Amino acid sequence: MAANSPKNRRPRFSGGTALHHCVESHTTKARCFIATNLDIDQKLLEETVKVWGFKTKKEAVNTALAELLQKKKSLGILRFFGKVDYDPDYNYKDHRSRKKSFHKGKTK
Repeated sequence: MAANSPKNRRPRFSGGTALHHCVESHTTKARCFIATNLDIDQKLLEETVKVWGFKTKKEAVNTALAELLQKKKSLGILRFFGKVDYDPDYNYKDHRSRKKSFHKGKTK
């Protein structure tokens, strides 16, 4: 039988199946978890767990994905390099204190 025949294809699961689980808490947005089979380098994963002190492999993978995504987003700011006007008279220290800006307009 051919590898692409309907009998040999894996079933595809949509968001409404038991393999898809969402959790919502008061501190985070809704987070969905999907059961996934991945071909991950076992030695690399075990070393990552050991070196970084993760409790589980799942924690190591989720942390790695989050950090990789954050790095890509951080690099995205480079597209603004050379495109933002610079004001040489701007003094960032004037805006550091909340008390100054908050109480400026208030009268006692």
